[in-house]
Amino acid sequence: MLSDTSRPRVSRETRRLLGAAGLAVLALWLLALWRFPDRPISNPVTPVLTQIVTPARFADLSDELEGIRRRIAPTLSEVRVDSPEAPLVFPAWPLRDGLVMALLPPDILSAGEGRLTQDPPTGFSLFQREAAPRGPLRVPSRLESPRFLMAVTPAPGHPVVVPAYVGRLEPVFSPAWPGGIWRPASASGLRHGALLFTADAEWLGLAADDDGQLVIVPAPVVVALAEQLAAQPPSQPAPSFGVEVQGLTPSLVPLLGAGAGVVVSAVQSDGPAAGALQVGDVIEQVNGTVVATRWAWTVHTSRLPTDAPINLRVRG
Repeated sequence: MLSDTSRPRVSRETRRLLGAAGLAVLALWLLALWRFPDRPISNPVTPVLTQIVTPARFADLSDELEGIRRRIAPTLSEVRVDSPEAPLVFPAWPLRDGLVMALLPPDILSAGEGRLTQDPPTGFSLFQREAAPRGPLRVPSRLESPRFLMAVTPAPGHPVVVPAYVGRLEPVFSPAWPGGIWRPASASGLRHGALLFTADAEWLGLAADDDGQLVIVPAPVVVALAEQLAAQPPSQPAPSFGVEVQGLTPSLVPLLGAGAGVVVSAVQSDGPAAGALQVGDVIEQVNGTVVATRWAWTVHTSRLPTDAPINLRVRG
């Protein structure tokens, strides 16, 4: 006896297997989104498998570094610094057409040709150089996640690309930079003046020494300081006050009656501050800006124009 009921071409077991495979792919995609939030995922099938594989082996690391170097080489510039210890070549990155920026040691006065201006407390400098357009900027979405960065670090011959492992990034503020910076919980392979990139050759920022601590300055903050320097006249030697200061420690607060500021620890007898300041005075503000630490005092006073009037708020 013939029946009009046709059997499905795909068996029930096959349908169940395909459904389970689809759910597995979906689960892997969601896992990749949670585990790797900084990596864009456009295709929910192919990129999933590539993003959850184990990291490249050490044998492949040199190829990764060479790939990064080739991608940023057309935009990267170099600045040679002659120092008493050994000459170094620092990496420089374009600000805009005809201007590049580099972070040098603050105490280096001789740095190649074409330097237009320098920020005294940080050593951040602008140079007149022809450069290609700057690449994209990148800001991590999750600062608490450890990550590997690619650091273009100063070296004797040419800047070299090295891997740098950075732990959790803690947002902090510094008077030296016009925006928030990051203090890594741990860092290896970083040094002052290194440019930092992601594994996709996107510029992340730079490594800097901020009052004795290694910090990472995000690319937008670096560009903001560069634009400020570009809008100012060429840098001149900072004025000398003939004053030495120290931080206001908790033990000094009840003695001096001040809650914030820096304490004058020495005054040159023939300096500009002679007769106006004395040892034990607490300087609370410079031209209306609070100087809560010795580093803040150094930053603000070193950036003052030589001939500009200076107003100090002092508690005697």
